[in-house]
Amino acid sequence: MIEINELIRKAQVGDLVAWESLLAQVYPLALRQARAMLRDPDLAGDAVQNALLKMHTHLHTLVEIAAFSGLVASNCHERGLHDSPAQTTGNRRL
Repeated sequence: MIEINELIRKAQVGDLVAWESLLAQVYPLALRQARAMLRDPDLAGDAVQNALLKMHTHLHTLVEIAAFSGLVASNCHERGLHDSPAQTTGNRRL
């Protein structure tokens, strides 16, 4: 298995296989982190998806994968603040 930082370097120069391998390695870890933080699988999935989009958009600046963990945490925090499910009673919001 190729080291994650090597996959980052290859993905930065356009290697699609490296990008897919990078996603395959970081996605399960990121999803586990997001689920632990948000305790809602839908919000966790959204947070990870947004973090992956940001990682792809800013791939050229990514030096090490540790920064991605921060992106996941940041997106979880945003999701938790803005998208947490409202408590409801019947059809009424509390």
